Amino acid sequence: MRKIKSLYWKLLLHLYAGMAMQGLMTNPLRNIKLGTGRVFKDEVAGVAYGIAEALVNKVKEETNESIH
Repeated sequence: MRKIKSLYWKLLLHLYAGMAMQGLMTNPLRNIKLGTGRVFKDEVAGVAYGIAEALVNKVKEETNESIH
């Protein structure tokens, strides 16, 4: 059961990361600043992943799951 839960959270993270990236790329007001030596696509991917991770952790909290 633990392995299934772990897989569920990983899949949810990937799903939310894709949704976040889509939202970032379609928002004409996006304001993503590049770090030194960073490429735009890598910066967007990092921001999308961070948003997704925060959302998954919030959902875990609300469903009383342990975080990491």
